[in-house]
Amino acid sequence: MTDLAIREPTSEQCSANTRFDLGNGQVAYATWWPQMGGYVGKCLVVVGGCFDVYIWHDGQFPFRGEGPRSGQPVKIHLDDPDQWIRFGEQLHDFYDREYGEDEPDD
Repeated sequence: MTDLAIREPTSEQCSANTRFDLGNGQVAYATWWPQMGGYVGKCLVVVGGCFDVYIWHDGQFPFRGEGPRSGQPVKIHLDDPDQWIRFGEQLHDFYDREYGEDEPDD
C-alpha cells in the first residue's frame, strides 16, 4: 500500500467506524482523532502490527504547516495502543486530582 491509496473518510464513515480493505491484506478504520486545539479531526487508522494514523485536522494547532491546509493528511505512526490508553487514564487521573471526580466542561 502506498500513501496514495489513503482517502479522506466522510463524517458518517468516521462516526460509524467504517472498515476499509486497502488491498495487500491491509485494513483501515475511519474514526475521529481526539479534540486538539478546539477541533476534532477525521482519521483513518491502518491496522497492522503497529498503526499508521492519517489525520485530516482543519485547525492550525497542532499541525502547523502540515497537511490540513493542503488537503493532505498528517501521518502519525503509533506502536502500542495500550500506551495511549494508559496516557488517557493518566490525564483523567490528573484532572480528578485537581478538580474532583466531575468531568471537565466542553
